[in-house]
Amino acid sequence: MEKTGSKLFFDRPAKPAQRAHLLAASYEKIGSCFESRAAHHLFFQYIFTPKSNAWAYSPAGKTGTNSALALLFELEFGVPLKATVSSEANLSDSALHLTMAAGVFRELLARHDIESLAGYLDKTVRIATIRNPTGRAWSSFRYLCKSNRLGSPQFVEERIRLTAATGFDWEEHPFTQDGFERFLDYVHLSVSGFAGRAPNSHWRPQWLDIRPDVYKPNVVGRLEEADKFERDLCEALGKRPKGASARLNVNDEMASLPEWIGRSEVRSRLISVYGKDYEAFGYEP
Repeated sequence: MEKTGSKLFFDRPAKPAQRAHLLAASYEKIGSCFESRAAHHLFFQYIFTPKSNAWAYSPAGKTGTNSALALLFELEFGVPLKATVSSEANLSDSALHLTMAAGVFRELLARHDIESLAGYLDKTVRIATIRNPTGRAWSSFRYLCKSNRLGSPQFVEERIRLTAATGFDWEEHPFTQDGFERFLDYVHLSVSGFAGRAPNSHWRPQWLDIRPDVYKPNVVGRLEEADKFERDLCEALGKRPKGASARLNVNDEMASLPEWIGRSEVRSRLISVYGKDYEAFGYEP
């Protein structure tokens, strides 16, 4: 075999002291570009990288991340990943978000073989996926409601905090306008000073994960333009999938919006929470 384990798989992740050093050095260099130390650290919290160092992917939640990772996996290793993981309480049966745990991809911040975070990002293809903030917020809310319906342990702390903060009733408010407004109020609270913890990636503003003002992505995949993203990514990496590729999933993700989502009381909340997303990524609120 031409491939060896040392070329395919990552070994141990960076130790806590190494991570702290990478963050401290980065903040000293570019910290002034961020609103706070917490915002800086959040940006570097969850960036996928391969052993080849060919790219870095910042996956803003609910923007077709599973499909984007599927395409990246196939381009990196030449074969599609068909492994699944499932249980009645799981919200997804995809194993793609476990690729870092498997050591085939690695979080940028957990790399012990790099000298600096900025140094890596400056030399690689930076990739991001985005979507219309309105549709993304509705999709995130539906996802959260689904987690409660299934009794999933995922998001249970968020569901508790949502009730404590807004009086959200899990018997009355799921999938309703009233519930959606309370959800947006909670997201606003979470983003304001991070409410004691980092806001959840599935519904926090996309610009917090992508930061086009600091590290502009080389390839941006819009969920609404899946075919273009595939072409742009393949061109940037100089590779093409061997078979039918796994494109951004636009089926369930592009579920129709409720008629009330354009009402002033909803729209004002969307703009309050996701105003920077609309502006930064060229979407109309």
